[in-house]
Amino acid sequence: MELSHQAGVDIQYIDRIQHIFSNFTTNDEELTFASSVMEQAEMIEVAVQESGETQVTVSTAQAIYHFHTFRTDYIGHASRTLVDLFEHFGVCLPIEFLVANRVMAIYLTGNKVVVGETEYPIEVRDGQYQLVEPVQWMISSSILDVIVRLANEYQISYEEVVESAIRLISESQPPQDVSLSSTYSTE
Repeated sequence: MELSHQAGVDIQYIDRIQHIFSNFTTNDEELTFASSVMEQAEMIEVAVQESGETQVTVSTAQAIYHFHTFRTDYIGHASRTLVDLFEHFGVCLPIEFLVANRVMAIYLTGNKVVVGETEYPIEVRDGQYQLVEPVQWMISSSILDVIVRLANEYQISYEEVVESAIRLISESQPPQDVSLSSTYSTE
């Protein structure tokens, strides 16, 4: 294994593949370095180590780049710069999607984002890979699946499933529209 150093990075050859490890200490420095990479990404992987550190690996035909200062556990500067890193490599994912899922593999050549057992299709739109369906629609779709399943299971209409859920919620909570004047009647 050959090892060399350049400003801010270590370069290693592992099984004849060039791995470039960032030694930068801030998101902005890593983003600046990543922005200098003009290679086309084939895959981007986001993993969270046991220590809580987020590891981002960008694979290109020429090298594999390793970054470690970005975050996916909250919406803040470190996750926004990760969105910028993705955009530099041609991927446009909503920050809410990144934070909600934290760990993922983005296959640009396979047109999909894999999160656990779930695959989300992506396509190029306006020069960037984007989710085919908005994440909100995917969530809504899963809710509809539950409504359909419950309606079939209890042999009732979809409307009755929703009305029953609303009735249960409203019965378990105190009335929300109570004013002081209605509670202290002068009659």
